[in-house]
Amino acid sequence: MPLLAYYYIWFDANSWNRAKTDYPLLGKYSSDDASIMRRQIKEAKSAGIDGFIVSWKDTATNDQRLRLLMGVAGRSTSSWP
Repeated sequence: MPLLAYYYIWFDANSWNRAKTDYPLLGKYSSDDASIMRRQIKEAKSAGIDGFIVSWKDTATNDQRLRLLMGVAGRSTSSWP
């Protein structure tokens, strides 16, 4: 049975300024950054995660981010779609 994790694609630099006191080790990243996606995929794979469930809402920004994530994930390994 595959192990899946939720993946949220709505973060931008300003998202981290709203009542947050803890930040990711990657810093206040944007979900538009392919290098961040590659690192998160690598970390997920090393933790035994087989794939992502993407939280998505139909907006132009989220559509672009979802396409970017699918492309990055597809190039990261043949075992991820």
